Amino acid sequence: MKKSLTFEEVYDFSLFGISCHVKDYRLCWEINRALNIDLEKVDLDNGNSEENSPLTVSSYFDEESHIQYTLIVNKHNDGLWFSELPNLDYFLRISGPMHEMLADNCKHLLQNIESILAIVKINPLELKSRVNLMF
Repeated sequence: MKKSLTFEEVYDFSLFGISCHVKDYRLCWEINRALNIDLEKVDLDNGNSEENSPLTVSSYFDEESHIQYTLIVNKHNDGLWFSELPNLDYFLRISGPMHEMLADNCKHLLQNIESILAIVKINPLELKSRVNLMF
Protein backbone atom coordinates (compact mmCIF):
# COMPACT_ATOMS: atom_id res chain seq x y z
CA MET A 1 0.00 0.00 0.00
CA LYS A 2 1.44 3.32 -1.09
CA LYS A 3 1.06 6.22 1.33
CA SER A 4 1.48 9.87 0.53
CA LEU A 5 1.99 12.84 2.72
CA THR A 6 0.04 15.98 1.97
CA PHE A 7 0.15 19.32 3.68
CA GLU A 8 -1.74 22.54 3.46
CA GLU A 9 0.17 25.77 3.03
CA VAL A 10 -0.72 28.21 5.79
CA TYR A 11 0.04 31.88 5.32
CA ASP A 12 -1.00 33.38 8.63
CA PHE A 13 0.21 36.93 8.07
CA SER A 14 -0.71 40.17 6.36
CA LEU A 15 1.37 41.15 3.35
CA PHE A 16 1.79 44.55 1.75
CA GLY A 17 3.61 45.48 -1.44
CA ILE A 18 5.35 48.85 -1.42
CA SER A 19 6.47 50.97 -4.35
CA CYS A 20 9.20 53.33 -3.21
CA HIS A 21 12.37 54.84 -4.71
CA VAL A 22 14.46 55.15 -1.55
CA LYS A 23 17.08 52.72 -0.27
CA ASP A 24 16.03 50.02 2.20
CA TYR A 25 17.79 51.66 5.18
CA ARG A 26 15.91 54.92 4.54
CA LEU A 27 12.56 53.14 4.18
CA CYS A 28 13.23 51.21 7.40
CA TRP A 29 13.90 54.47 9.20
CA GLU A 30 10.65 55.98 7.91
CA ILE A 31 8.62 52.85 8.76
CA ASN A 32 10.19 52.78 12.23
CA ARG A 33 9.07 56.35 12.83
CA ALA A 34 5.55 55.79 11.44
CA LEU A 35 4.84 52.52 13.28
CA ASN A 36 6.98 53.18 16.36
CA ILE A 37 9.03 50.01 15.82
CA ASP A 38 12.74 49.24 15.33
CA LEU A 39 13.36 47.35 12.07
CA GLU A 40 16.96 46.11 11.81
CA LYS A 41 18.77 44.30 9.00
CA VAL A 42 18.87 40.54 9.62
CA ASP A 43 21.23 37.84 8.40
CA LEU A 44 19.08 34.80 7.63
CA ASP A 45 22.11 32.47 7.87
CA ASN A 46 21.24 30.62 4.68
CA GLY A 47 24.83 29.59 4.10
CA ASN A 48 25.71 32.76 2.21
CA SER A 49 27.34 35.88 3.47
CA GLU A 50 25.07 38.91 3.59
CA GLU A 51 26.88 40.35 0.53
CA ASN A 52 26.18 37.26 -1.60
CA SER A 53 22.66 36.51 -0.40
CA PRO A 54 19.98 37.78 -2.80
CA LEU A 55 17.46 38.22 0.02
CA THR A 56 17.69 41.43 2.04
CA VAL A 57 15.46 41.47 5.11
CA SER A 58 14.90 43.84 8.00
CA SER A 59 12.89 42.63 10.95
CA TYR A 60 11.45 43.61 14.31
CA PHE A 61 9.64 41.50 16.92
CA ASP A 62 7.37 43.35 19.35
CA GLU A 63 7.75 41.46 22.64
CA GLU A 64 4.62 43.02 24.11
CA SER A 65 2.16 42.28 21.29
CA HIS A 66 4.05 39.26 19.82
CA ILE A 67 3.87 40.81 16.36
CA GLN A 68 6.68 40.26 13.85
CA TYR A 69 7.35 42.92 11.21
CA THR A 70 9.52 41.89 8.26
CA LEU A 71 10.55 44.14 5.37
CA ILE A 72 11.73 42.22 2.28
CA VAL A 73 13.58 43.89 -0.62
CA ASN A 74 12.16 42.63 -3.93
CA LYS A 75 14.95 43.76 -6.27
CA HIS A 76 18.49 42.38 -6.07
CA ASN A 77 21.47 41.78 -8.36
CA ASP A 78 20.10 38.49 -9.71
CA GLY A 79 16.60 39.84 -10.48
CA LEU A 80 13.43 39.89 -8.43
CA TRP A 81 12.47 37.92 -5.35
CA PHE A 82 8.83 38.00 -6.53
CA SER A 83 9.10 38.08 -10.32
CA GLU A 84 5.34 38.34 -10.82
CA LEU A 85 5.32 41.73 -9.05
CA PRO A 86 8.09 43.75 -10.77
CA ASN A 87 6.54 47.14 -9.94
CA LEU A 88 6.86 46.58 -6.18
CA ASP A 89 10.17 47.39 -4.53
CA TYR A 90 9.48 46.05 -1.02
CA PHE A 91 7.14 43.73 0.86
CA LEU A 92 6.09 44.19 4.47
CA ARG A 93 4.98 41.01 6.22
CA ILE A 94 3.13 41.40 9.53
CA SER A 95 2.59 38.19 11.48
CA GLY A 96 1.43 37.20 14.92
CA PRO A 97 -1.77 37.17 16.91
CA MET A 98 -4.34 39.66 15.68
CA HIS A 99 -2.17 40.77 12.72
CA GLU A 100 -5.36 41.28 10.70
CA MET A 101 -6.52 43.96 13.12
CA LEU A 102 -3.20 45.81 12.86
CA ALA A 103 -2.95 45.56 9.08
CA ASP A 104 -5.42 48.31 8.17
CA ASN A 105 -3.99 50.71 10.74
CA CYS A 106 -0.43 50.01 9.55
CA LYS A 107 -1.44 50.57 5.93
CA HIS A 108 -3.04 53.90 6.85
CA LEU A 109 0.09 55.03 8.74
CA LEU A 110 2.40 53.92 5.91
CA GLN A 111 0.35 55.81 3.30
CA ASN A 112 1.38 59.01 5.10
CA ILE A 113 5.08 58.41 4.37
CA GLU A 114 6.04 60.75 1.51
CA SER A 115 8.60 58.41 -0.07
CA ILE A 116 6.05 55.59 -0.41
CA LEU A 117 4.45 56.00 -3.83
CA ALA A 118 1.95 53.16 -3.41
CA ILE A 119 1.08 50.45 -0.91
CA VAL A 120 -1.18 47.50 -1.71
CA LYS A 121 -2.43 44.58 0.34
CA ILE A 122 -1.49 41.25 -1.25
CA ASN A 123 -3.08 37.84 -0.85
CA PRO A 124 -0.08 35.46 -0.57
CA LEU A 125 -2.13 32.59 -2.00
CA GLU A 126 -2.32 34.45 -5.33
CA LEU A 127 1.47 34.62 -5.69
CA LYS A 128 3.23 32.04 -7.85
CA SER A 129 6.39 32.43 -5.80
CA ARG A 130 4.62 32.43 -2.42
CA VAL A 131 7.04 29.80 -1.13
CA ASN A 132 9.62 32.63 -1.01
CA LEU A 133 7.68 34.04 1.92
CA MET A 134 8.39 30.98 4.08
CA PHE A 135 11.66 31.74 5.88
